[in-house]
Amino acid sequence: MMVERKSGPQFTPRMVPFGILLVSAFALALVCSWLLFVGMARLTGADVGLIPFFANLPPERLFDLVRSTVTAAGLLAGVFAIVYSYRKQRIEEASGHRADAEMLSKRYQDGATLLGDGRAAVRLAGVYALERLADDDPAQRSVVVELMCAYLRMDYDPAADASEGVVRNSILEVIASHLFEASAETSWCGLDLDFRGAVFDGGSMAGAKFTAGTVLFQGCRFVGDFTFNGAE
Repeated sequence: MMVERKSGPQFTPRMVPFGILLVSAFALALVCSWLLFVGMARLTGADVGLIPFFANLPPERLFDLVRSTVTAAGLLAGVFAIVYSYRKQRIEEASGHRADAEMLSKRYQDGATLLGDGRAAVRLAGVYALERLADDDPAQRSVVVELMCAYLRMDYDPAADASEGVVRNSILEVIASHLFEASAETSWCGLDLDFRGAVFDGGSMAGAKFTAGTVLFQGCRFVGDFTFNGAE
């Protein structure tokens, strides 16, 4: 039995192709530079119009206007560079987060596939792969625990397959080992545990701390020794 991992839609912004961006930026820079020049000229009382006739401007005044225009254009270019760099960084971060999410999702799918294999040794490997995933990614702990509990709820005859009992007891040990310290970084205390109808062929929940979450043992069948000594 597999529990499907749900995830929201992933969106990664896209950068404009560099060639198009460069040509657009150059054209925009020319237009903006000329508009800046015309604006500064008019602010100083010189009417240069939209076509560059500078015959009526003294050389020193023309030099001052050009220098001021270049300075203003440089400031605008600096602001553009900062905005572009910030945008590029955000896109790279989004791509990194997406890659991480895809990797974690693949790890879950691989672990769930192993747990559904027909060979007990492979299923056992899936148990420990899912345990490592839950320890590495707190966001996936609840779905990993849900999958493990769902596995234990599946039909099981202790007398029919001893190797299956090893897999189930390993799952139980993994769950119990994460229920001792509620403050631990890898603690599963507080998560919902639904064991309803499960068959336990031995095992122990001694010392386990069931806190905050819902824990259900209705309809369970205990075969052999099983203890809850010291459980809270």
